[in-house]
Amino acid sequence: MKIHVWNAFASNNSGSYTVVGAFEDAETAASVAAELSQLSAAHQAWIQASDQTGTDSAPLEDFAARHGLGAPRDTDSDNGSYDDALRVWTLGHQVFLHAPCALALPNLYGAFIYKRGGHVETTVEHAHHPLVNVFELSIPYKVREGLDIRTRTVELLEALHADDGPLVQCVPAEPHVAWRMRGAKEHLGADLTVGVIFRDLVEGFTAVEALARAHSFQVHVKLFESWRTDTDPLAFLRPCSPPLKAPRYDVVLTDLARRPWR
Repeated sequence: MKIHVWNAFASNNSGSYTVVGAFEDAETAASVAAELSQLSAAHQAWIQASDQTGTDSAPLEDFAARHGLGAPRDTDSDNGSYDDALRVWTLGHQVFLHAPCALALPNLYGAFIYKRGGHVETTVEHAHHPLVNVFELSIPYKVREGLDIRTRTVELLEALHADDGPLVQCVPAEPHVAWRMRGAKEHLGADLTVGVIFRDLVEGFTAVEALARAHSFQVHVKLFESWRTDTDPLAFLRPCSPPLKAPRYDVVLTDLARRPWR
């Protein structure tokens, strides 16, 4: 009898794909997001219902031809067959497209953003580490006169960190959320900058935007892939300022008690 023993290495070759587009106004962004969301749903349904050997063309190909975007790449028609469908949403004038786990993301999505008069701000391809989301929150200059900006900023910060707020309910245990308020002598930059990693991007983004709008703040988001998992990706915003009114503490359970506490 002969026995063969060997070591093998295997990996998941899929990652997350994210595209951030920007337009002059929120109305155009919402219209583009609706079209791309419908396209993604139609293509996902086509993938699931077809063996791709019939005569029906893929929705991606029809969309590209209809808008003069050129023929999709050979791999584009397979996009969506691997994992979840593309998720599309907006925050004001920005459009976000995110595939949590996919082999590729068609170039025509970015091409369509340019076709509609926008531009692509960020593309994160094949990310295997968490996405770091940096929210720049500001009160528009045309309504700032006479307002106590610092007080309003602190109120928004506290609302975001309320027990039912997105910076408590929508985040993993680590890394901790980080933030910085613009100093009294600083004349450039956002009134409040918040860095956070969300478990679910759509849920976290929309919850932050809702609170920001309720406090009369406008929102702009920048995002990037965390380069490493053994360092703090939000160190550039620490120490956090100002501190929260109610300090927060980490509670770490190292062992189970032999009997319940009374």
